[in-house]
Amino acid sequence: MKVYKYSIPINDYFNLDLPIGARILSVQTQGKQPQMWVLVNPEEPTEKRLFRLIGTGHYSEELPDKLTFIDTFQLYGGALIFHVFEVTK
Repeated sequence: MKVYKYSIPINDYFNLDLPIGARILSVQTQGKQPQMWVLVNPEEPTEKRLFRLIGTGHYSEELPDKLTFIDTFQLYGGALIFHVFEVTK
């Protein structure tokens, strides 16, 4: 197992191709870019996983039934706060 880093785009929804069985460890900003650190087995084939960004105070009909909370990160010295969820069906 290894820890890999994946850049997170600032979009309402985004996909990441992660090895099967990957375990998300943390989300933080590095410089000005949000990153996700993930424990992976790079030998495994990848699968698309769907994520959702929701800003503090923003409404989402998906909460809490279709989303699993991952982590929270800040941009611009805390002026923007985003919460990362994985879309679960």
